[in-house]
Amino acid sequence: MSNEQFANPAALVQQLIAAANSLSDEEAGARYRQILARLPQEEAAQLNALALTQVDHGQRKVLASGLKQANQDPERPFDGYTFDDDDDAATPVSLGRMTAQAATQDPALANQLLGGDNSSIGGQIGKAALAALAAMLLRQVLSGQGQQSSSGGQAAGADPIGTILGGLLGGGAPQGG
Repeated sequence: MSNEQFANPAALVQQLIAAANSLSDEEAGARYRQILARLPQEEAAQLNALALTQVDHGQRKVLASGLKQANQDPERPFDGYTFDDDDDAATPVSLGRMTAQAATQDPALANQLLGGDNSSIGGQIGKAALAALAAMLLRQVLSGQGQQSSSGGQAAGADPIGTILGGLLGGGAPQGG
């Protein structure tokens, strides 16, 4: 992304939030799962935690319960539920880490928990994730990390958050102006 695209980070954030809110719950959930698949696990966990702060405790407990059941199922590869207390598992940070791990170890589990019968949960989380992604992007831009290349192209090892913006906005990176 070029420096010009970061000239007005607040406008970029507003564009991302507007794009998120215009999505149906089903599409937001699908985009959220795409985000998880493209981010390194640590960044996905951070994004998940930020997004899950926007979900009420009851819905987080439903997600935690699904992760716990998957962890106990010998047919599932997910092994990230390590909690004795279900309320500890339902915190945004804990769920953020577990859902990122589930997306890596058992993508079908992530699709099941964040789509399908839970599509409204996945949609709510997806919209919150896009808003959280905008906040992460703004933080990176303001700290100077987002301006890795002024050539307009992606450098090797480029920031994955900048890389996924085009996909989140429907196929093209946001343009300045």
